[in-house]
Amino acid sequence: MVARISRPPEEIRFVLDGPAALAVLRRRVRDLLSGVAEKDLIDALLVVNEVATLAWISAGGPCAVRVLKLRDGTARTEVACPAEAAWTDSARLLLDGLAARWGIDGTTLWAEVVLAPPWPRAALEGDFPAVPEPDPS
Repeated sequence: MVARISRPPEEIRFVLDGPAALAVLRRRVRDLLSGVAEKDLIDALLVVNEVATLAWISAGGPCAVRVLKLRDGTARTEVACPAEAAWTDSARLLLDGLAARWGIDGTTLWAEVVLAPPWPRAALEGDFPAVPEPDPS
């Protein structure tokens, strides 16, 4: 019998105490999501930034942010958000366009971005096997 140990999701917890802290949060998220495809990393960074900013503006001060890299290949962002969140049309459009799922559970605003593994470097750099030339005869 083989014992399998379930690895917990990787996560960061962060207290956003102002706009300047967003840069620190983004760096920590970039570190957490290292190794994922660049497009998905950018999507995740935009979603984290939008959700955290919305919560901070709505709370009128510091707010707790939690970002998880789940085993199923999803990045999930959670923030405590007052019921009267300062929603904007641009926030809704951004979340609708980039997040696979998002919503509000009680006072928690959450959003998930699906992360694909990065393409092999050879495919990105055009290092493909040579294709034989057709025989001219």
